[in-house]
Amino acid sequence: MTRPLLTLAALAAPVLALAACAAPTAPQSGHSTPSGAPGTVALTVEISTDHGGLAPHGDGDTCTWHAPEYTVRDGAGTVVDVGELPDTEGRVRDDLCVLTVSLPAPPADVYDVEIAATVPGDRTEYTGGDMISRTDAEAGHALQVYVDGPPSRY
Repeated sequence: MTRPLLTLAALAAPVLALAACAAPTAPQSGHSTPSGAPGTVALTVEISTDHGGLAPHGDGDTCTWHAPEYTVRDGAGTVVDVGELPDTEGRVRDDLCVLTVSLPAPPADVYDVEIAATVPGDRTEYTGGDMISRTDAEAGHALQVYVDGPPSRY
């Protein structure tokens, strides 16, 4: 009677180990890759939207992004960093609210960055993303990510 249980346990252990390795693990807040750590690549990301609910305009040429979240993947799709930015003031440029951030990432050939934002009080998440090569990131090129908000209520 114990023999089938041992066989089942012996078969289940490798499957569970593989599942644990395949699941991306990263903190829900903050950088999993420390800023300025040796061997990191600084990804400059310009996040923009024209939707006033995602980033309401303030006085003059300022606007506020409310805790946008980010996910950075390498070219293979593996999550290498995930986190949430604090409420941050951006700048209004050509009717867009633009926020420029620097996200550290471990070395990879290509990076896929996704930004997610919500309208305060709304549970719907709006996303945008794009890819940049390590060569372009190290040359100081900024990745442009546009986050399209909910449709207008006209």
